Amino acid sequence: MVAGLAITPRPGGLGFPVDYSIETSLDASIWAGVPGETHIGAANPGDNVVEHQFGSAVSARYVKLRATRFGIDDHGDHYLQLGELSPVVSP
Repeated sequence: MVAGLAITPRPGGLGFPVDYSIETSLDASIWAGVPGETHIGAANPGDNVVEHQFGSAVSARYVKLRATRFGIDDHGDHYLQLGELSPVVSP
């Protein structure tokens, strides 16, 4: 069971998504959005890890961040750039 997701940004938060949702899957073929995990207008987190605790744990083997609006990088280009995605597993 997956209870949340920790998102480590690239240094300085450059390229962090502005609009995104978190999705899960049991087979990497059929994906479902996690209820309450659509984020619009997210601020650049700098070097801080962004932690999302789901309202209730979901059964999943795969976790995906689907970005629909990208942040800017240090050259002013719009890209999705992250350091790491770490699922939070419930006991």
